[in-house]
Amino acid sequence: MNKFLCDIKKNRVYLHQKQIPVTKDSLNTIEIEFNLPEEYEGLTCIAVFSKDDKNYKRTIIDGSVLMPTDVLKDEKDVLFGVYAYELNELIYSPIPTKIKVEKGSYVENSEEEETFSQSDFDRWLEQANNLYNDMQDYVESQETAEAVAQHLIDSQTIYSKENIDEIVDDIYSEIGDLENILHELNVGGGV
Repeated sequence: MNKFLCDIKKNRVYLHQKQIPVTKDSLNTIEIEFNLPEEYEGLTCIAVFSKDDKNYKRTIIDGSVLMPTDVLKDEKDVLFGVYAYELNELIYSPIPTKIKVEKGSYVENSEEEETFSQSDFDRWLEQANNLYNDMQDYVESQETAEAVAQHLIDSQTIYSKENIDEIVDDIYSEIGDLENILHELNVGGGV
């Protein structure tokens, strides 16, 4: 994960480590850590990413946020800022800075590898088995998908009831899909 450090000095947002390129189509790989001034303590602090007249807000929790994937879909500049409020009253709104999003290595509609070897299949199968086992262990440790949803609520992440219902359905669906794949591979003699 790439980490950037954000400072606010003289009412202006500064990002350090700009030599690390921010690339298009990255997913949960760019974390911004904040070194907020003392006067921000006790306030609700929000990071805001603006691109194409759309704003993506993230609550700063434990001094950091992940850069939203929606702002990484194009090779465009992203305006990055921070503001702080208390009881719905804006207290601080420093001048934002720009983050340049550059082209990543991913190429849509590229040609697939021409050959597919048994070792490739074995690696993918091992990864699928590991993912299945990890998900099974996690769900068992949480007892139910509802406990996972409650964990999301408790983590202070802003989700609506519809989002949580979707997440619960997705968890059950993923586990079912992995069970079906592994069952088919076991029946076919693959595992």
